[in-house]
Amino acid sequence: MSVRSEHLRRMMGAYVARVIGDLFGGRDVDDRTYAGRLFALFAMGLAMVFVLTGWLLPSESVNSALTLALVAMAFAALGVFLPWHAVPATTPFALMIAGLFAVAAAGEPAYRGLHHYVGLYVVLFAYIGLTQPPGRSIIAAPLMLTSFLIARELAVDDGATDLGQTVVAELLSVLLMGTLLGETLAQLLRRRHVVTDGVTRLLDAVGFLNHLDDEREALNEVARVCADVLGADSAVVMIAESPDSTRYQTAGRANAEGTRSDARIIDIGVGASATAAAILAGRTVFAGDDTAARLMSPTLVADLGARSIVAFPLRSDGEPVGALIAIWREPVGTLDRLRLESAELLADQAGKAVGRLQQRSALTVETLTDPLTGLSNRRHLDLMLQRVRPGDGVVLLDLDHFKRVNDSLGHAVGDQVLRRFGECLRSVARGDDCAARYGGEEFALLLPGTGQRGAAQVIERVRERWLSIENGLTFSAGYTVARTDEDPQVTLARADEALYLAKALGRDRAEVA
Repeated sequence: MSVRSEHLRRMMGAYVARVIGDLFGGRDVDDRTYAGRLFALFAMGLAMVFVLTGWLLPSESVNSALTLALVAMAFAALGVFLPWHAVPATTPFALMIAGLFAVAAAGEPAYRGLHHYVGLYVVLFAYIGLTQPPGRSIIAAPLMLTSFLIARELAVDDGATDLGQTVVAELLSVLLMGTLLGETLAQLLRRRHVVTDGVTRLLDAVGFLNHLDDEREALNEVARVCADVLGADSAVVMIAESPDSTRYQTAGRANAEGTRSDARIIDIGVGASATAAAILAGRTVFAGDDTAARLMSPTLVADLGARSIVAFPLRSDGEPVGALIAIWREPVGTLDRLRLESAELLADQAGKAVGRLQQRSALTVETLTDPLTGLSNRRHLDLMLQRVRPGDGVVLLDLDHFKRVNDSLGHAVGDQVLRRFGECLRSVARGDDCAARYGGEEFALLLPGTGQRGAAQVIERVRERWLSIENGLTFSAGYTVARTDEDPQVTLARADEALYLAKALGRDRAEVA
């Protein structure tokens, strides 16, 4: 007996060292592997209980107790070597129940020793609570009771003394307490997982925001994380059209492809809404059910079927820049405090990111804009030239005898003339055209897809518009059309040659090259 006991002790020591090393040695394991390794640890503990119980039982029952210990060790081996990532998540639970019935099948030794370690069931409930979803402890309780009754019947049939109703009552108390313990642990861990997942998403999103230069992509990610953290049906991010505007338009969204999603606009200066209250007051506003319908923007109700919303202000340096709005299509009574705080943290970081991106955009615009006319500068023109495609029109314009204006009327008046000509070009240019100040009194137009005839028509529109603004001061123009496989600078040089020709032929005209 001593040799076998020593052998078992060494086996269990080796298994325990391996499993504890994997569980607590700092390795990253998934939830299924963790549950399996913890199952192995519990099985080893059960094996030790059987060995200790064997010493307390009469000598004729020692072999049976050691047999049960070996069975427990076999389950522990499964826990160590089974590829848990490839088996169903319910496998540890099923193996634990199978182990209980294996013990019950032993009959007498299990039944005789049960009053010594009935508390072991509480430990098993703790394992279920730590590794299984809520509800499994409720399922396990009647199965544990059934396994005990089976052990009782088998033991009595073999001549064992019935331990009576006292042990049964004790067991029922243990099952009740164990069920409560297991369910409490499962609910707490589920809540922890929700919070942990939310925090992880938040940290990922914050890192994403801090390294992203595309505002729309960043705000789409903010909307996605917000919807996930709050469990909302959809989310949108509204950004002010301009720093002083009361109109906010959709700049990011998640699951919010409404009928008018691309043109969705909320005016916080018209009517009362949760969005307006959040932006103006700088605090979170929740409209949770139909009784708060007056706080819901008609735009969101009509377009996304909103029945409940929560709006978070987006602020940068203390100033409002937008709002983050989570939307549910059914009434929501309350929001989980931790989820709400997580979303508020996200909104705080999103507001700072929006402010940073807008400041960067403003700086970029400033470096690419002519300060006098507000048109693109030469640097931006060079960048836009790289996008010119065959068939695009390239136009150069030059104010005739502009030097006379400066010499006779002064540079201040000359600057006013340049500004007015810039406004003239801007009023004629289409959305995808590029109007730029080329240098001095020279200007340029890049006209995608116009061709030669379209470019000539644009020049005539500029001429008509300019005559209505500045009568008596004319301009000359040279234009051309980009060719296949032609360097953009070569195209620009041809337009410059055409402009030189127009001036040589008497000015106040347009020539093509």
